Amino acid sequence: MPTIAGGTAASEWQVGSALNRAQASGVSVLTTGSVVVPVEISPSAAELTVNAELTGAANGDLAVTVNPILPSGAVSGVTLTALRSQGPTFGSGVVDYTGVYDVSGYTRVQVTLKNNNAGTQTLQYTIKVANTT
Repeated sequence: MPTIAGGTAASEWQVGSALNRAQASGVSVLTTGSVVVPVEISPSAAELTVNAELTGAANGDLAVTVNPILPSGAVSGVTLTALRSQGPTFGSGVVDYTGVYDVSGYTRVQVTLKNNNAGTQTLQYTIKVANTT
C-alpha cells in the first residue's frame, strides 16, 4: 500500500479506498508542546475522527483542535467544533479524547494535539478521514 508523507516524523499515512488514516504511538511531547498533523481531505470525505491518549494527571492536560488550512496554505483562525466528542477525560494515568468533525467542503485541515501538562508526556493518536455515504 502506498504511503504519503504527512504529519510528524512519528506518523505514517495509509491510503485506502474510502479511508485515510494517520497514527502514532509513544510520541514524546514536551511541556506545552504540540503534535501538528496536516490532513488531506478527499472530495468524497465527510468526517474526521480523532482519538488521542496522553499520559497526564488532569482533564486539561490534553487539548485537541482542528483548523481548516486555507488555499494559501495558511492555517485558519477558525477552529472546527466537534459533531460528537468525549473528553478529554482523565483516568488511570492517561487523558483520553475522541472527537468526530464534519470536514465536508474542506481540502485540508490541521489537527493539533497539545500537551498542557507541566512535564513531558507520551502521546498516542489515530486520525481517520472517512466517507459517510
